[in-house]
Amino acid sequence: MVSFTGSVETGSKVMGAAAANLTKVNLELGGKAPAIVLSDANLDLAVEAVKRSRIFNGGQVCNAAERVYVDRKIADEFTDRLAGAMKAAKFGNPLEDLSVDYGPLINQAGLSKVESMVARATKEGATLVTGGRRAERDKGW
Repeated sequence: MVSFTGSVETGSKVMGAAAANLTKVNLELGGKAPAIVLSDANLDLAVEAVKRSRIFNGGQVCNAAERVYVDRKIADEFTDRLAGAMKAAKFGNPLEDLSVDYGPLINQAGLSKVESMVARATKEGATLVTGGRRAERDKGW
């Protein structure tokens, strides 16, 4: 069996190569990992789960929640709680300070990608409720 996590393009090549030998494949390709919060959800648990998903490895893992769908009945409360939790999360260098919640992005390209996504989203009508700009740090991404 071949297991691969990555882009759709590379996954297609892996599958094509495996097919010649009828080798089983397990592919996790370009997912957008949604989180769904229903009106009867435990909001403390939902907020913590989404927050942890986004800050684990700086959100740079394939199963980090990319989208959050929230029942309209609780959307405002959930948004307020999640914004507060994210605002309280401590950013920094985990090699220098073990109390930080999350560290930097992998490189300049990763930072530029996130900055461009935030700029595009706000240009298209998204509302920033916390963050939305590069951390004020002397080094790192």
